[in-house]
Amino acid sequence: TIELQTADFNVYVSALKEQHVVVESGKRKQLIEDQLNAIYSNYQSSHNQPALVDEVCNLVEWPHAIEGTFEEEFLEVPAEVIEAAMMGHQRYFPVRDANGKLVNRFAFISNRDGSSDDVIRTGNARVLRARLADARFFWDEDRKTRLEARVDDLKDVLYQVKLGTYYDRTQRLRKMAAFVAGEVETGSADALDRAALLCKTDLLTNMVYEFAKLQG
Repeated sequence: TIELQTADFNVYVSALKEQHVVVESGKRKQLIEDQLNAIYSNYQSSHNQPALVDEVCNLVEWPHAIEGTFEEEFLEVPAEVIEAAMMGHQRYFPVRDANGKLVNRFAFISNRDGSSDDVIRTGNARVLRARLADARFFWDEDRKTRLEARVDDLKDVLYQVKLGTYYDRTQRLRKMAAFVAGEVETGSADALDRAALLCKTDLLTNMVYEFAKLQG
């Protein structure tokens, strides 16, 4: 219990700070930004996930950034998949190098001081390893079936009651693609038709089922 002797905001802020609580969200956010950039500077880069910073800022009271690592073998999976597993499920920050290439490092924000960093780092790395193993499994399994082979299965996926299935929508997209190709005269009618034909088939993959933001 914290007792305040006076109704003074500064006293309130100071009292909570002694209990490892940063009251002002703006200060928490700045702490997160500074700590993340300190980690990213080791790779000559900076973080570019402002929305995730905002989310994490409201999940912690005493932000403390920790760097973790994962096995390089997971980098065989597309970077977008790894980032989806990190950010969507765990609120981790992926790390890229100066050339924009994903490296086998990640940063996360703990809600305590640095006294238990090693234990926390080990636990979070273990959780991420399991997530990435699942992602790699989905990636490998999905590639066993070509997208063309999934088109007919869209007939079983409802888009909207009055608009039919995703197969129906695909046929409408193909008509629109043909119209666009005729108007712009780029000579890419076949490529546009193929894109329209396949663009919704990933809805049937394990990957998109698990990581919906990867659709498309």
